[in-house]
Amino acid sequence: MKSEYAPMLSVKEKLLLIAKHLCWALPLLFVTETWFFPWLTLYAEVAHCHDYGWATGAELLIYGVFVGLPLSAVIVFSILLGPLSWRVYQSQQFPPPGEKVLRPTAYVYGTKARFRVYVFGLVILALFGLSVQGVFWAQDVLLESGHTFESLKSSTIEAKGASSVTAQHFSSSLSNGYLCESNGINI
Repeated sequence: MKSEYAPMLSVKEKLLLIAKHLCWALPLLFVTETWFFPWLTLYAEVAHCHDYGWATGAELLIYGVFVGLPLSAVIVFSILLGPLSWRVYQSQQFPPPGEKVLRPTAYVYGTKARFRVYVFGLVILALFGLSVQGVFWAQDVLLESGHTFESLKSSTIEAKGASSVTAQHFSSSLSNGYLCESNGINI
């Protein structure tokens, strides 16, 4: 006869699991707090001054927030929880056979077990849909703010009074700080 509850991790296994996750989580926290967030703050202040040829820095920031964050959540959740969900789907049992748990967890079988997989799939689809919708939100924000590559290009051309200014000249004027001088920001 099968046990009603999944096997639990021993205290030693729990401590090893916590230590294993702390080995990657603490360095990640340290790097993001001491390097990434300060860099991102400084970059956000002058993002509109950067031109990468195919996008401006402002476009990268806006698309990163509205598209990149939900899409990265889809990728991370799929990597971390996808294999577990697949095993649950195949075995029609949660937790799947051989899986140890942190706290007492009763087995769930059949449709109830697969329901958890369907909920996970819906969350992934919702985040992916949010990422797709983010493309349109980002376009709206950029059009409203006027920080698109095309709008900056045309405003530079009008400001110079030269109708034959090329995108290459625009790029060099951005890198020389032309558009940022009026804001007191030089890059």
